[in-house]
Amino acid sequence: MAKFIKIHENDNVAVALETIAQGETITVDDVTVTTVNEIPAGHKFALKDLPVGTPVVKYGFKIGNTTADVKAGEWIHTHNLKTGLGDLLDYSYEPKLPEEKFTEDVTFMG
Repeated sequence: MAKFIKIHENDNVAVALETIAQGETITVDDVTVTTVNEIPAGHKFALKDLPVGTPVVKYGFKIGNTTADVKAGEWIHTHNLKTGLGDLLDYSYEPKLPEEKFTEDVTFMG
């Protein structure tokens, strides 16, 4: 089983599916990173260096900005990420899907 998942092709983070030890080398797509610290299961880690103020992209969407320089392979959490949720404490993943268009005058006669 994989130890991580990159949810969307545009993400600059991956999510640990189990605890990943410090110093472990991981290849995500064509990017290889070595974990800077232990990454707890369910938490994010950077796939590339993210200077302070860089948008953090997960699910293909910006979820916040870094509040410190983050190295590739470093754990990303509240100590180095300011959420883009503002005062909203509860949220759910609800991507906006393109509206499908159907033709209403189509019929079938047998």
